[in-house]
Amino acid sequence: MGGRRWLSPNKNSVPSPMQTVQFLHAAFAKALPTIHARRLEALMAAVAALLQGRCLTLTALGRSLPGSA
Repeated sequence: MGGRRWLSPNKNSVPSPMQTVQFLHAAFAKALPTIHARRLEALMAAVAALLQGRCLTLTALGRSLPGSA
């Protein structure tokens, strides 16, 4: 990431949840090159659910995941 600041185009705002997930996906893929693709996808889905639901409990994460039960 070499000194790059992670900010949205509007420097007064925080990154969108999608930008955050994309950034973390790239960072984890680079830092953990041996991680299985499906495991990385599951981790990113959990991160997205946390950002959407803003509550870190198993039930809240499950409710914030896309798809049907």
